[in-house]
Amino acid sequence: MIGSLSTLRQIKIKRPVVVISERDVEGMLEKLRKQRATWSRVKRGASPGDKIVVKWSGWIRDEKVIDSGKKPISFILGSNQVADRLQNAIIGSRAGDRSGVIIKHHMSDGNARLAGNRIKYVCEVIAVYEKNVPPLNKRFARSFGIKDGSLKKLRKLVRNILRDQIDDLVRREVREQLLNGLLQIYKAEASDDLDKKEVKILESQHLYPKKTHVEGEAANYDFEAQRNRSQVLSRIAENIIKENSIAVDQSKVEVAIDAIAAATENPEKTARRYHNNHQLFSKVEAAVLESQVLDFILEQAKVRDEPISYSRLCRDYATGESAETDVNYKQPAQPPIIELTPDKKCGFCVRSCCTYVTQKIPTPRTKEDFSHLLWQVSHEHVEAYKDNDGWHLMFKSRCQHLLPNGRCGNYEHRMQVCRKHSNKYCEFDAAAADGFELEFKDYDSLLNYCKQRFSRWEY
Repeated sequence: MIGSLSTLRQIKIKRPVVVISERDVEGMLEKLRKQRATWSRVKRGASPGDKIVVKWSGWIRDEKVIDSGKKPISFILGSNQVADRLQNAIIGSRAGDRSGVIIKHHMSDGNARLAGNRIKYVCEVIAVYEKNVPPLNKRFARSFGIKDGSLKKLRKLVRNILRDQIDDLVRREVREQLLNGLLQIYKAEASDDLDKKEVKILESQHLYPKKTHVEGEAANYDFEAQRNRSQVLSRIAENIIKENSIAVDQSKVEVAIDAIAAATENPEKTARRYHNNHQLFSKVEAAVLESQVLDFILEQAKVRDEPISYSRLCRDYATGESAETDVNYKQPAQPPIIELTPDKKCGFCVRSCCTYVTQKIPTPRTKEDFSHLLWQVSHEHVEAYKDNDGWHLMFKSRCQHLLPNGRCGNYEHRMQVCRKHSNKYCEFDAAAADGFELEFKDYDSLLNYCKQRFSRWEY
C-alpha cells in the first residue's frame, strides 16, 4: 500500500547542497546596483542599454495604421519590449533624428490589419537617457537600512538574502522529487481500471506541466493537466495521512501565521485577520499539513546530498531540470543567463512588486499645482513620477498578502487588478523607474525641478 513505510522507503531523493561563494554575493550586489540605477539625459547617439523616448507611426502605402499619438513612449534599447528591427533602426540616433524601417508582419499577427502586410515604420527620437548605476559605497549601503554604511554588513545582508533564496529553491526541488516519487509508486501499484486521463498524467514524468511553444510567445502551461495531477497527489496524501495518523500541528500553524504577519506593516492586525477568517486560517492549516506529510515522507525516503553551485541551482530550477552532482563545477567567466518563465520569476525576484501603490493625478502645470505636489511628496513613503501615461503619485507600502518568499498569500482570491497584471515583462526584467521620464523621490528633488521649470519659483 502506498502509505506504508516500506513503500515510502522506495523513494530516492537528491538534495542539493549549496555553498555561497563570494562571486555569488558580488553578483547579487551588481544586480541590486542595476535595479537602483538612475537616468540622465544625453546628447549623444543612442546605444544598447539606453532609455529611448520616441514617437512613431506605421504606414501601409499612404494609410497610417499605427500611431503612438501625442504621448511619446519609452523603452530600453536592446530589451525585448520592441521588435529588433525597429530597435536596430534607432541605434545611433540622437534627439530629433527620424528613421524608418519596413517590416513584414506574419500572417499569425494578432492584429488582423497588420497580418501579412509590409508596414513602413517612421520613428522620431525625442530623448536619449543614459543609465547611471550607483557605486558600491556607504550611501548605497545606507539605502538598505544599514545606518553606518558598512559594506561588510551589506555583504552579510546579501548573503542572508541568498541563503533564504537557496533554502526556498531547495525546498521546492525536494518537494517536486518527493511528489514525482509518489506518482511513480502510485502508477506502479495502481489497478488496471485507472481513468485514461489519469494514466496519461502519470505517464508524464515532467517536474512541471507540459508546455506548448509558439515562436515569439511565452510558454503556455497545461493547467488542466496540473489540476488533474494535483487531484491524484491529494488522494495519495490523504491515504498517507490516514495510514500514519498524521494530524496538523497547531503550534506550526501559529509559527506560519507569525511569519506571514511579520512581513507586513502591522503584524498584530494581520495575525488577528488570519485567526478570525476561517478561510485564511484553513489555507495555512492545509499548507502546514502538506509540509508535515512531505517531512514524514522525506524521513522515510533514501536521501543523498548532492553538492551544487548557486548558479547551477538557479539554472536547474529555471529549466525544470533535476539537480545533479556538481562537485567539479567551474564558475563560467560570465554568470549564466537564466531564462525564466513567468510562473518562476517571483522566486528569484528581490520583490519590488507589490510594495507600492500608484495613483494617476492631473498633469501639474501651474505653480499652485506644483506647490500642492510638493506638499504631497513631503510625507514619508510618498513619491511622484511622470511616464508615458502622465503624472502619478507613488505610495511605498507593502501589500499585506505578500509573503517573505515573494509569493501571494491571497492568490486564489486576489483582486481584479492583480489578475490583470502580467509578469511576462515585469520589474524582474527592468525596474519600473526605467520607464519614468521624471522621478521625484522627495521634497528636495521636486523643488529643484520646480526652480528649473519656473524662472521665478518664489511662491
